[in-house]
Amino acid sequence: MKILIIFINFILITLILYNVLNSNIIEGLSGCSGGSKNAVYRQQALTNRLFSELNKLKAQYGQLNMQKTMNTSFINVNKMRMKSATKSINDGRKEKEKELDDLESSNSAPGAAKLATGDGGAGGFAAVMKSSKDSV
Repeated sequence: MKILIIFINFILITLILYNVLNSNIIEGLSGCSGGSKNAVYRQQALTNRLFSELNKLKAQYGQLNMQKTMNTSFINVNKMRMKSATKSINDGRKEKEKELDDLESSNSAPGAAKLATGDGGAGGFAAVMKSSKDSV
């Protein structure tokens, strides 16, 4: 019984292989009419044009990606420059404040006139503006 099953399997495998090897799965263009051949060539031309456009778009994407990377690095450089400039301005401001504080403390001898303090800064200015609105 085993031998019979093996023999039937062998025959089936050989029939399948024979069918696959002798079948015309892919047809050539030899049997096609002229109109069908032209359609195939038109389709090939369309495919070539579309691949050409795709390659152009890939090249443009590469250029834009490189430009984006450069712009990002320039933004980071400018950010660092801005932080540095702000820090140097703040350092200068603190230095001048210290000079003014030293000047004020050296001028505060007993019996000496006090330095003018102004009209209260921006708060005083805002109060004057608010009161002038009512008088107009």
